Amino acid sequence: MLLLLFNEKISYSFLKHFKNNDDVKEVSEPVRTDDFEIDIEDNIYIPPIKNFKEIFLRRINKENYIEITIPENVLRFYAYNYNTGKYYVKKMYPVSVGRFTRQTEIGEGIIYTKGHVYFKHHYGTNQGKLIEVGHDKDGKEFKIPYDRMYGLYMIVNHTDKFVIHSTTEYWKIGMPVSSGCVRMLIDDMLELYPLVKPVIKVYIRYKLFKLEDNLLTAYPDIYRKTTDMSAAFLDFIKNNNFDPIIFDKIKLKRFLYNELPYTIDLNDLLIDYFINHNIKVEKLKYKKFKLKITRKKEYLPVELNKFNIYENKD
Repeated sequence: MLLLLFNEKISYSFLKHFKNNDDVKEVSEPVRTDDFEIDIEDNIYIPPIKNFKEIFLRRINKENYIEITIPENVLRFYAYNYNTGKYYVKKMYPVSVGRFTRQTEIGEGIIYTKGHVYFKHHYGTNQGKLIEVGHDKDGKEFKIPYDRMYGLYMIVNHTDKFVIHSTTEYWKIGMPVSSGCVRMLIDDMLELYPLVKPVIKVYIRYKLFKLEDNLLTAYPDIYRKTTDMSAAFLDFIKNNNFDPIIFDKIKLKRFLYNELPYTIDLNDLLIDYFINHNIKVEKLKYKKFKLKITRKKEYLPVELNKFNIYENKD
């Protein structure tokens, strides 16, 4: 299935002309070349950009930005609060991302235009023709509602091959199934679309762990970016200003061996000493501990003076 993205100012007469003529020589986006080109490799329409410099010289709208987290597969739309001077999550949507062999680009970029999206056959007897009919998960046919389908066109890491767009395959949302694009439910895109005023920043990040309200969630490594989830977790903990030594290695391995994604209270990964003394993980943040190994090879903290708790010598 081939994705076509047009500037939202495009007329219906032009679309009708396109449906009946493969040799279209007209575009409405001024920074693009005069011809349509098709990248068969990604099965996606790529309107070639004539002048990257012109795009990047445009003023960036700093009131909003978009963050897409993989493999959580969630899109967050941030808005700036002038009262607090901080960004906050205004909207959040589940999305589908690229599969392992056609990964979504990880990095930083911009959304510089938006418009309707259209799909086109890229092989077979109907090659080059607009796809009029789709099929749901039960195989039933339906007319594709192009009047309700939109896309946000982005450049990430100087690559302009990916689009955030509506999809009719609603049952695949949350899964890595695309050829690199980011898919959204039609109704979700209809809500997000008017909020996005290009040019805005977009960040696509790969995060195997999420810590929120003391709940830790681990996600499957769908792009195989690490060979050791335990080491990846310890790096995540260090980046969040925790001393890794407070976590029980056996409990951690059991947690990571669960079918992911899996959520657990971060306190449940502490070594028994902290649990027995009812020391919560948030109290241990930013603290450092000297350790010694007992004959039973159990890790015990020697200095807990800051909490008025001392090692049990019994």
